[in-house]
Amino acid sequence: MAAVASCSSSALCTMPPQVPSTLAPRSASPTKPTFAFARIKGDVCLVQVPSDSPAQGCMSSALMAADVHVFRHEFITLFRYSHRATVHPADMHILEPIEDHATLYEEEKGTVFLARDVVTKLQKLTMDARRPGGGRYHRPRNSSSMSMSRPMHSPTRGVRS
Repeated sequence: MAAVASCSSSALCTMPPQVPSTLAPRSASPTKPTFAFARIKGDVCLVQVPSDSPAQGCMSSALMAADVHVFRHEFITLFRYSHRATVHPADMHILEPIEDHATLYEEEKGTVFLARDVVTKLQKLTMDARRPGGGRYHRPRNSSSMSMSRPMHSPTRGVRS
């Protein structure tokens, strides 16, 4: 069922009160939400940053707080809206902007679907954030030659207490 605008004889048009947001009149230049992976206070998460936000690179970004919508990872490629946060630029670092073609945003449901390759990037960013030294530690190629279960300097046999 489509909603139709009704006009009175005074030429004043009004929209019915239950018009979906997709049919309501929009401004001349609608801004598409921008998504990015960001580190906020040490945690890597998916955020929606308005295009006019200081986090997107406005001139006064060093002093102004940014309003972002934070999404939590729910299932494979599905992210659900979690909360809105006002973050100082010192507490937030945009790790990687996500291109529009890699997202499907369902605003009315509060869900974002990401392309699988983008989710793979998120996993890599998350693993790098959890490693000590910011991902600079690399595991030896042949891990079977070294035993991580006991220290190398402790005696293993023939020691009596």
